[in-house]
Amino acid sequence: MLRISAKELNGIMMRAVERGLNSREEFPLHKLGLDEKSMKNGHHYMTVLSDLERKQVYDIAEGRGSETTVNLISKLSESQRNSVN
Repeated sequence: MLRISAKELNGIMMRAVERGLNSREEFPLHKLGLDEKSMKNGHHYMTVLSDLERKQVYDIAEGRGSETTVNLISKLSESQRNSVN
């Protein structure tokens, strides 16, 4: 429909996500959810950090386990980390 390549479409998507993340306002996160999702027949994992009060995904990272969790939590500001109940 758009008559563009997959590479061009991916570039548009990546720029849109970057703009969205850069314009995201900081707000307190009182209740966080952390979930691991398997992809591609269970051999590839994504970890999802969610704001349970706003019912929205806050961030996603490839992989699972403590290292991935620490990386996700480290992306939060200090005030956000301190606001978690």
